[in-house]
Amino acid sequence: MRVPLAWLLEMVDWPGDVGSLAEALTGRGVAVEAVERPAAGTAGIVAAQIVDVAPHPFGGHLKLCRLEAGRAGRGLVVSGAPNVVSGLLVPWAPPGARLPGGREMAKRDIQGVPSEGMACSADEIGLPGDHADGLLALPADLGPGDDLVAALELDDPVLVLELTPNYAAHCQSILGVAREVAALTGGALRLPPEPSPPNADLDATYVASVRISAPDLCGRFIALQLAGVGTGPAPIRVQRRLAAAGVRPRGATVDATNYVMLEVGQPLHAYDLRDLRGGVIGARRAEEGEVIVTLDGQRRTLRGDDLVIADGERAVGVAGVMGGENTEVHDDTREVLLEAAYFAPMGIARTARRLGLATAASTRFARGVDPARVRWAAERCAELIARWSGGGVSAEAGDAVTESFPATPPVVRLRGAHARGLIGVKLTAAECGAYLTGLGFNVSADGADRLRVVVPSWRGDVAEEIDLVEEVARAYGYDRIPEALPGGAPGAPYRDPVADAGEAAGAIARAAGYSEAVTSPLHAVEEWRRLRLPAGHDLRRAVQIQNPMTEDQRVLRRMLVPGLLDALGYNARHRRVDAALYEVGRVFQPTAGGALPDEPRHFALAVAGTGAAYLAAKGVVEEVRERLGAGEARYERPAAGELPFLHPGRSAWVVGAGGERLGWVGEVHPETAAAYGVVGAAAAAEVDLGQVAAGRPEGARFAPWLRSPAVRRDLAMALPEAVPAGAVAEVMRAAGGELLRDVRRFDVYTGEGIGPGRRSLAYTLVYQADRTLTDSEVDVAHDGVRRALVERLGAQLRS
Repeated sequence: MRVPLAWLLEMVDWPGDVGSLAEALTGRGVAVEAVERPAAGTAGIVAAQIVDVAPHPFGGHLKLCRLEAGRAGRGLVVSGAPNVVSGLLVPWAPPGARLPGGREMAKRDIQGVPSEGMACSADEIGLPGDHADGLLALPADLGPGDDLVAALELDDPVLVLELTPNYAAHCQSILGVAREVAALTGGALRLPPEPSPPNADLDATYVASVRISAPDLCGRFIALQLAGVGTGPAPIRVQRRLAAAGVRPRGATVDATNYVMLEVGQPLHAYDLRDLRGGVIGARRAEEGEVIVTLDGQRRTLRGDDLVIADGERAVGVAGVMGGENTEVHDDTREVLLEAAYFAPMGIARTARRLGLATAASTRFARGVDPARVRWAAERCAELIARWSGGGVSAEAGDAVTESFPATPPVVRLRGAHARGLIGVKLTAAECGAYLTGLGFNVSADGADRLRVVVPSWRGDVAEEIDLVEEVARAYGYDRIPEALPGGAPGAPYRDPVADAGEAAGAIARAAGYSEAVTSPLHAVEEWRRLRLPAGHDLRRAVQIQNPMTEDQRVLRRMLVPGLLDALGYNARHRRVDAALYEVGRVFQPTAGGALPDEPRHFALAVAGTGAAYLAAKGVVEEVRERLGAGEARYERPAAGELPFLHPGRSAWVVGAGGERLGWVGEVHPETAAAYGVVGAAAAAEVDLGQVAAGRPEGARFAPWLRSPAVRRDLAMALPEAVPAGAVAEVMRAAGGELLRDVRRFDVYTGEGIGPGRRSLAYTLVYQADRTLTDSEVDVAHDGVRRALVERLGAQLRS
């Protein structure tokens, strides 16, 4: 938001300079990012009337102009402007005057005739907009000798505000900033005069009626018709203010809409009445896929939840965002329909964001406009159009109001104790009320130490008690709030068990030689083909982006492994075939009813270039399970087609103690590996860290290291293949009692000497206590383990 200082000071007084004003506003939370002085140093330019014109004795197209500038004196200048004529009032920069940019004028010889400074065009004195070639013709309300630097605000400073979302709603106009200044000084606010637009002498050639068919998105719609509108620019001062505020002058009608928007924050739009059809103007939902060409010449495809302004036949604008090219006001426009409306902020914000159109109107509507100013703004704009270009109101098409229009101001209660506790300053309820009254709130007592506050219409951002507390803190002054450390002892820090599990899993992977990778959470639909996922597979049920930057970023990932395989392929293409990568990150699981997806955290790894890739991956998964206290890993064979991207004979589900699936591990299917460009055998694994963390024993605590020596005994046994290794470990731990500190499997054997359907498992058992164990103590415990294996699992002991 850019605020020309002279425009602001029309509404409120400020006792200091512009620097102190910027500092004071910033202290109240209305941050002034910069103070610009685009024409600093400009001086001495006055209005002068051409009283005589004569041809230059030696220059063909040059003329000698005698100027009369009242108290500023007289002068003779040489000019080649095509519009030099006696009686014209023009800007004159006499010797000693300084133009924008710092150029100082002096008396100089032009083809043998001394010229005392120069008569100026609009560009030469820094005025914006489209002006006729030649000297600037000054308006009749100026007279010879008037100081143009002051009259046209040529050197006016501009406050550049950085509006944060919580203060943007009421400070996105000159009036809104003036209210803040008035609250700072306690001075009076000079509101713009009540408008009284004249009626047109001509009858309307076309009368439209107002219709709102989307009452939840449009709360009010006002349409005024103007006839007899002339052509030409807005007054020079208006063009200067618009340009200083960052708006390019476009002609009197459009400039009037922009001027009122900047003045009071209410966007408006003008339509060429000749181009409206069907006798209707109003707001409706767009048809799905409806196309409109906006004023910037771009074709916009709309959705069913977008709001459009439409006549009886087609859309003529994207409501609250940008008008349509099909009803644009032109130089020959003589009849205008003027629209002022109140739209639902969220609807405008959604449409503007999706279309990528952050216009001055959409920004204001999305943050909330003052509903009490809609009618006022329409009449003010009609009055300015009539004043600047002629004509008047020929008809009122209508003023429609729906149930979504906030006609009743909200009432919020404020507790003095609550305000004191949050601000940290001993303020009474009466003092809080005084600060709020200064900001425009209507305050009354509501019991002891309690206030009833009616929120003004322009403060749509204030809805709860905490908002009022913030306003009191702002008015009191952030710089006056004493600095103090919070009392009391800090509580125990919260530890996220899933995040802790991710850190531990990453540490295990790094210790095993894996490098961490961070891959994109987005991928293409093509990824499903590379993973060999058939139609209807659960992993194809993924969240898709409606407007992706590229087709490679359309789908939110369900697994981490595809990104790791892509990275392995990248490494292979750069002659690094032996790579081992892991990642800890979130995946996105779709939920029912179109709600936001679940985002569980996963741990995944992928390794290539080694013949033992599958065993390497499986070993890391087992270490993660055991280190996290979730017990030894157990496995289930996947059903056909469940994990199509893995080798059907070398893959397994990782299963928890309660039978729940924690993840999977396996050798990557050769077709999948080839699709990603992975060279040689590759393996991958992925587990849900939330499931792993949930399986950890309750109240797990650090156990101190024992200083006594440990005793290790090896034990081998033959068992049916159907007996899971996890069950073997559980039996041994239960039978070994407190002396058995650790159980580690170091060998699995099938083949000759074991028998069909059986396998041999070999373990190292570690016995330890807080004292040195005797051989007899270890023998008793170890014999108990051996008996339990035989009795409970039918094991055939081999050692």
